Amino acid sequence: MQKILFIGASGMLGKPVALELMRAGFPVTFLARDVEKMQKLFPNAAVVKGDVFDIASLEAAMAGQEIVYLNLSVAQSSNKNEPQPEREGINNIIEAAKKTNIKRIVYLSSLIKNYEGMNGFKWWAFEIKHAAVNAIKKSGLTYSIFYPSTFMECLDKQM
Repeated sequence: MQKILFIGASGMLGKPVALELMRAGFPVTFLARDVEKMQKLFPNAAVVKGDVFDIASLEAAMAGQEIVYLNLSVAQSSNKNEPQPEREGINNIIEAAKKTNIKRIVYLSSLIKNYEGMNGFKWWAFEIKHAAVNAIKKSGLTYSIFYPSTFMECLDKQM
């Protein structure tokens, strides 16, 4: 089975996906800014310290991996001018993936990006999501992009 580096596993959508990948037998390594927190979420998994804003840590984490799975998001409390995982982070991930010969990037985007412009609604986070998809598509790397609407496993946390 292909080795997967999972970035963004601690959130509402990332955790159920990560658990399913592990149940399916994939060797998953988690990138974490807070290694202790990630080890509590996934006690029997490999965890490496890293950050999407630190290319050297990404390159180290990607060494020996075949797939990078991304479950990134824009923090609701952040603002447009702050570094964003789906903007600067995506660019760093792509650069590191090219240097380490990653075979595929898998990106969990969102259907909400399609709401941009509906009824005059505009939000800078949607622009970031569109740009992330475009950056991955233009990277020259093999990719899979998923556009989930809702994960039923997360429904109770959304209500």
